[in-house]
Amino acid sequence: MKAGAQDYLIKGNLRRLGPAIERELRDSELRRDRARSRAEHKRAEELVRKLSRAVEQSANTVVNHNVAGI
Repeated sequence: MKAGAQDYLIKGNLRRLGPAIERELRDSELRRDRARSRAEHKRAEELVRKLSRAVEQSANTVVNHNVAGI
């Protein structure tokens, strides 16, 4: 556990093997989802920073609207 293991099994208690594997598979999927979400959030923040810099540095008026023209 000190080396970073998430769980362990004692040889005499192998009935925990199936549930432990299932739990670890679920947990690893959650960790991947969180990492993916953090990466997407970071990319979105960077895009907002770039757009903000572009607007601040523009000598002209900047108008922002969506596809509907709003």
